Amino acid sequence: MEYSTVLDYAQQLKNLLTSHDQAVTQLNLLEGKIQQLDHYLFTADINGSHGYRKHLMIQKSTTLGIRKMYNQYREKKWNQIQELSTVIMKSANSTPSSPDSTPESSRRHTQSDNDPTVQSMTEDFCVFSRDC
Repeated sequence: MEYSTVLDYAQQLKNLLTSHDQAVTQLNLLEGKIQQLDHYLFTADINGSHGYRKHLMIQKSTTLGIRKMYNQYREKKWNQIQELSTVIMKSANSTPSSPDSTPESSRRHTQSDNDPTVQSMTEDFCVFSRDC
């Protein structure tokens, strides 16, 4: 896999992860708003404020619709992330060896690839660099 292709994939993945994370943030905010509206509806029922209750029901209905839209958007981004990661993994596995690879460099790459410390540090970096 070429260096520029890796960078393109990385940028696409970063953008998708950012979009997904922002959608999750919005979903959490909407859940809080729905709980708040439920509390206000309960209070309006107790006080007998029918006009205010109707107003709150309209707000809740609108908020539920927006939550549904964000959830669909989040699912779409998650599916795109899964598809891109599959493409990246297939590209990484089918990459021919570089033309300047020699038995010495092959041995160096094999040693570092099999090192569990390097692998775990790489995985940790990938997990924690989502918001970079």
